[in-house]
Amino acid sequence: MATKFDELFAKYLEEDRAENRNLGIEESRKEIAIKMKQKAMPIADIHDITGLSYIAAL
Repeated sequence: MATKFDELFAKYLEEDRAENRNLGIEESRKEIAIKMKQKAMPIADIHDITGLSYIAAL
């Protein structure tokens, strides 16, 4: 039988995994945006494709 601590710890681990996945996706988008900028793509296009804000795309 799982204790309340076990349940809370399992929930914490799942949330941590989800947050790490989201951070990985964000980092990938930034890397792609940097490459697109190096290819002289317009910032508006980078924003449309990656979903990053204009500031993050710069």
